[in-house]
Amino acid sequence: MSARPTAKTSSIARFYLDEDVPHGAAGIAAVLGLDVVAARDAQPSLPQDDATHLQAAAADARVLVTYNRDDFIRATPSRRGCRTPEC
Repeated sequence: MSARPTAKTSSIARFYLDEDVPHGAAGIAAVLGLDVVAARDAQPSLPQDDATHLQAAAADARVLVTYNRDDFIRATPSRRGCRTPEC
């Protein structure tokens, strides 16, 4: 579910919900005025690997929301060489 910009929608952050995030969360976020896209709506078929979701979020300048954080930390090239949590 993708929220189209409205008077209520914040343009500060845009979100991409990984496929492990319950699909209903996208609907709730949209009602709250957030600009959100769920992987289930963005990808032609699921499951997809983590790199595909990371690329899709980055290509659309979205913050990736996921429950499997550690998988994405390993998949993020810019984290290589960084040893602190705040990187």
